[in-house]
Amino acid sequence: MVIWDISFSPFERVLASASADKTIKIWNVGNGQCLNTLEGHNFPVLRVLWFNQGLQLASTGSEGSLHIWNIKKGVSITSYSVHEEKIWALDIKDD
Repeated sequence: MVIWDISFSPFERVLASASADKTIKIWNVGNGQCLNTLEGHNFPVLRVLWFNQGLQLASTGSEGSLHIWNIKKGVSITSYSVHEEKIWALDIKDD
């Protein structure tokens, strides 16, 4: 499995990994256990970033999509096709 990005939650002891297998995995930092696998991208996931006090996650796909995830429910709540190529950088201003 190729991991393109990781992002540590600012509020809990978990991290999110963005993978070439089109998934995002949420990991327990303390014991290394995979807590959840988020599926919804149709192409490799390149970037992940926590926001909204760790309740949501943004992710980008290699085909130019942006997904917003509800972490508690483990689902993509919205997605946008925003670019024609890869999105290599992601930042969110939380206010």
